[in-house]
Amino acid sequence: MSKPSKQAEQIAPEAARPGRVRRSLSYLFNPGFIQDWRAIWKERGFRGFVREKGWRIVAAIILYYLVRDSLLYLVLPYLAARGLLKC
Repeated sequence: MSKPSKQAEQIAPEAARPGRVRRSLSYLFNPGFIQDWRAIWKERGFRGFVREKGWRIVAAIILYYLVRDSLLYLVLPYLAARGLLKC
């Protein structure tokens, strides 16, 4: 594979190096503390994760998904049906 020219890097450095953009986007959606939690989960499983981080983290994750799903599947369709939210 040929190396991109310097002119291409000057015009669009992100386009010339797509790996760099991909890494920054993955960090945005997967911050460092989540990567640490995922590593603990892979190494020690659910029990090890709960022992190290505690039940509060598990409860926070469950609560996050409960709120997110209730907004997505209950509140937004209700507002769309009432005509308050124009789709």
